[in-house]
Amino acid sequence: MKKNELGGLLRRLRKEAGFSQGLLCSGLCSVSRYARIEREELEPDFFLLDRLMGRLGKSVERLEYVMPLSVYRIYERRQDIQEAILHGKLDEAENLLDLYEKEKSAEGSLHRQYILQERAQLAWIREKDPDEILKLLDQAIGETMPSEEEMKKERCFSAEEGKLLLFRWEVSRKSRIANRDFEELKQLLRCICEQKTNRMDRSKIFPYAVLLYGEHAPEEKNSTVRSLAEEALELLRDEGKLLYMPEVLELCGKLLRKSGVPKEELRAQLLDRMRQSLLETEQEYGISFEKYRLFDHVIRHFYIDAEMIRKTRNAVGMTQEKLSEDICAQETLARVETGRQTPQSRKLQQMMEKMGRGCGRVNMAMVTEQYETIELKQELSKYIHQEKHENAKKVLEKIKTRLDMNSPVNQQYVQAEQVNIDYVEKTADWNECLERLRLLYQMTVKSDPEEECEFVLSTEEFRILSQMALIYFDNQQKDKSIFIYRRQVKQFSMTCVRPVFHILDWGVSKNNLALCMTGENGDLEEAISLSIESIKIDIKAGLGASLGRSLITLGDAWEQKRDERYVHCFKNGIFLLKLYKMDYLCHDVMSHIQLMEPSHREQFDDILRLDEQFLQFA
Repeated sequence: MKKNELGGLLRRLRKEAGFSQGLLCSGLCSVSRYARIEREELEPDFFLLDRLMGRLGKSVERLEYVMPLSVYRIYERRQDIQEAILHGKLDEAENLLDLYEKEKSAEGSLHRQYILQERAQLAWIREKDPDEILKLLDQAIGETMPSEEEMKKERCFSAEEGKLLLFRWEVSRKSRIANRDFEELKQLLRCICEQKTNRMDRSKIFPYAVLLYGEHAPEEKNSTVRSLAEEALELLRDEGKLLYMPEVLELCGKLLRKSGVPKEELRAQLLDRMRQSLLETEQEYGISFEKYRLFDHVIRHFYIDAEMIRKTRNAVGMTQEKLSEDICAQETLARVETGRQTPQSRKLQQMMEKMGRGCGRVNMAMVTEQYETIELKQELSKYIHQEKHENAKKVLEKIKTRLDMNSPVNQQYVQAEQVNIDYVEKTADWNECLERLRLLYQMTVKSDPEEECEFVLSTEEFRILSQMALIYFDNQQKDKSIFIYRRQVKQFSMTCVRPVFHILDWGVSKNNLALCMTGENGDLEEAISLSIESIKIDIKAGLGASLGRSLITLGDAWEQKRDERYVHCFKNGIFLLKLYKMDYLCHDVMSHIQLMEPSHREQFDDILRLDEQFLQFA
């Protein structure tokens, strides 16, 4: 995204969707205010941007937000409430919600809606009177959807709003006086199917709609239900989501068994085993998604403006006096760096550019005017994660044609991804790959990538370091790999932003460091501690994609300690790797089991019997 072109992006996306300004911002802000946002005269607050992008069917999960501390604290409060509910601490969640309601900075329709919906969610879990819950939900929906029928007709609602509509329908089925008919659910499902929503946002709502449809549809609709359920399953697998996954697995298994075909019976058994592994893992770590309809997946990248300015200034060796010159008073900068004053976005950008670090309030790993390019980036990440290299190469070529390759940021991103592909395909020597990555890192960070630095790294800079660490690990330079991973983990421990708000980068570093701690001269206790922490935070964030890998790393450490818990970890890890399409890792673990001594291998007989057909399952 070009600097200061957020309004232009919203305008282009709105016109592509065919929405008027009034429809898009209905219940959120005035048309005049929204018009100023599109004209670049006003920046939307972060919660408003979340919702506007959601209504446009575009995920914000890959955007980097640089926010004031006061705004970050509200997101943090929401996460505290969510974690309390996940752990069944409902009284604590109620108390936190009361505190949220008193926050002066949490005013407006979006925050009122949040408070109402969470009170409804808590009442539902507590099995309170459905009609009282419906009152809360009606109020919550009315906060941002004053023209509900029009917004449904025009397909202009976010995944969050869609979930509220579905939740209300589900609750109404238990009502004495407000039972909604099946036709309304069919209409909602049709709306969701016809929305121009990217797969990431679609995964938050479509499976819920399918589950409700599957539960209430007449028997003659079994073929339709099966088709929808299979689509929901593949969507959750591709996007690595936990919410709704156990229920969708159960529904798919039930429908497969109805066919009476032996091959489909085997597939149903595999789905059941995957579901069991998922539920066991959640239960072992004291977390439950049962009846949690409004869970919010936390795949975000947050930074605090005060922290970013202060750390960058120290990293480049610039005084407050020098940085503030021609921008603001030194006293103002001092207040900004301590979080006592929020810098204007233009001032933030000026300061960062003066220090050689381009940065706005909203950033991404590339400079582009097209949101579709960001979606291609997400697709590329998925293929690399799954080691589908041919697919990855095709997507990368598409991205190249869409970007201005004169931009250093774009060069850095594209070339780093190319190095990644060249390395795994062995088309370039590993030393050559390291040198290319080193130079790419230094395009935006004026320091040695293998030395400590105080810079707040972007997502792309962080991943370049991760690539370097991986190459070192693969080529028996474990100490260098550990140094980089420790440095990354340390970065997250030295910020006021919780790791969950950098879950993708933090999770990779944590898990890879744990992996380095297994094997020769490793610290097994540290490996166990890191793996357990990774598993916990993955579940809290609703992230299933890396859960299997973390379980395998934990199992590896237990095995080396001759602790029988490794068997359970390996078994659940294998099924979760397969569930989330990490076939290459699954194959590695199965190969490891095959090489075990007979007395150990026999503990995996149930899996080995499935091996041939299991590995063919997609």
